[in-house]
Amino acid sequence: MQLLHIKKRNKKRKAWELRENGFVPGSIYGKTIDSTPIRIPKKELKTALKEPGELYKVETVLGPRFVKFIDIHKDPVTREIIHFSLVELPRDRENKVEIPVKLEGTPKGVKNGGVLVVLKDSLNVYGMVEDIPEKIEENIKSLKIGETLTVDDLEIEEDIEIEEKDNTVIAVCRPPVKTDEEMVEFWKPILEPMPISIPS
Repeated sequence: MQLLHIKKRNKKRKAWELRENGFVPGSIYGKTIDSTPIRIPKKELKTALKEPGELYKVETVLGPRFVKFIDIHKDPVTREIIHFSLVELPRDRENKVEIPVKLEGTPKGVKNGGVLVVLKDSLNVYGMVEDIPEKIEENIKSLKIGETLTVDDLEIEEDIEIEEKDNTVIAVCRPPVKTDEEMVEFWKPILEPMPISIPS
């Protein structure tokens, strides 16, 4: 699980001064955390937000805590992040968190000329925060041309529940079709229950 290196910030220090020195001001709060002004290196924040998923860990005076971003403010002109907020995820009840899906291995279908198309790289799960995995890993070496990987195919622990329907397609190994008609015929039965456009 990704650790965010946050530090308590002095509220007397101007926000623009922090930004000029490579930090982004923010705040953190929760059941066991009083609302506290914090800062984080700008580069680290950008890297964290680029990755799929939203579950993070931070170190506090009370020990490690699980958090997620609840608010991100950007400059309307530059689109640079100027402030953020973290909320502590309670340990005494279930939480809903988005976590990444990591596909491992080269599908058999790709070795035979097919193309792997990933439709979802993260899923929403429910569970006690300490039971929620950092990511869902699935080996797709056996995936053949024309076969799909759905939510129902995933191997997950019994103490977490995935929000998406069992027939939600995560990835498919499509054949090396060349015409638009062939592409439409292949994708139509796969994407009919899903409100998304046909990938190229």
